Amino acid sequence: MKASVRDSQALEALRPLEIVSYLRSTGWVQQSIHPERYSVWTHANGNGSYEVVVPLTRFRDFALRMSEVLTTLESAEQRSQLQILSDLSFSNADVVRISSDLRDTHDGTIPLEEAVTLVQKTKEAVLAAACSAIEPRAYFAPRKFGQALDYIKRVKMGQTERGSYTVTVVSKVSPVLQQPELPIEELEEPYERRVIRTLGIAISYMKIAAENAAATGSLDSFKQGVGSGISANLCDALVGMTGDRESVRGLEFSFSWSRTRPPRQDVLHPIFISPDALPVIEEAGRLLREISPKEEFELLGMVIKLARYPDSNVGNITVLGVVEERVHLVKIELHGAEYDLAVKAHDSRTPIFVMGDLVREGRSFLLRQPRSLRLVQPDQDGLLS
Repeated sequence: MKASVRDSQALEALRPLEIVSYLRSTGWVQQSIHPERYSVWTHANGNGSYEVVVPLTRFRDFALRMSEVLTTLESAEQRSQLQILSDLSFSNADVVRISSDLRDTHDGTIPLEEAVTLVQKTKEAVLAAACSAIEPRAYFAPRKFGQALDYIKRVKMGQTERGSYTVTVVSKVSPVLQQPELPIEELEEPYERRVIRTLGIAISYMKIAAENAAATGSLDSFKQGVGSGISANLCDALVGMTGDRESVRGLEFSFSWSRTRPPRQDVLHPIFISPDALPVIEEAGRLLREISPKEEFELLGMVIKLARYPDSNVGNITVLGVVEERVHLVKIELHGAEYDLAVKAHDSRTPIFVMGDLVREGRSFLLRQPRSLRLVQPDQDGLLS
């Protein structure tokens, strides 16, 4: 017995233009359109000839008309209305399913803390891919790209699924529009599609990189994958999804693409990350972060060394400051008045504050592109300000 959708709220939630895009992408032909009222579509296949009327405005009988559309599609596609309703809901979206295969999820439940962690780390993984889709880097500082942060606000989470506990990420993408004067292969894909593709490719590379790193003891395979979306942020997110590693049997990522914008390249197959790969990925993430510049780093410390050639406008200073909760030596190249200010700080034993991009050099650090240099005077309570 086939189930019919009678839930008026589910029918009311359907969007007319997404229905139209779905029909166009599955071979239906528009025969007529009455703007702001309805459009008529026809289709013929081995099951017969069909016609549907799609309401373009939410009249009082909108849910009834959508029910009729579902009934017709059920006959034309020989699929259940529930399956078609699910496809219609995601017809303009790319979907990622992330499954955490825990030992005790056969009943479709998961410990609450594990669920919260999985959702949060899923968000962090998608954000890492959103940043890499703009500019691949080994590590992204807390101040991420504005475009990536705006994208994250638009991404939805679908209903969780039974079996291995599954989080569903729904990323809306615009339907493809043909331009006869320009082959579709030459059109740049929308940013939303590039984010999801970057996520899939990066995880695929990460799986291979973990195997290579385990065999060679080298970080090179991860570094080579940075251009494809691997980052310390993505490594940390994947490792964090597992929570208690003793109970996890792995992570699986699967991807499905918007029906109204079919993928140009090969479809990504499901990717399984085994639990023995997680320690390797965790260490790779730590090392990628360590070798990456720390942008907008705020350094507070004492100038302990000065060096400048006679008649030169450029000098080098060494600051003793806190980096990663430990005291380290940080070298900085300064010009003109900024170097003179550093000399004043050194002679008066006054701390300085300076911002820049911090990179590791052996056992010490180098602060590139220094800016906002100033002396830090103690306030009345003896605190630095």
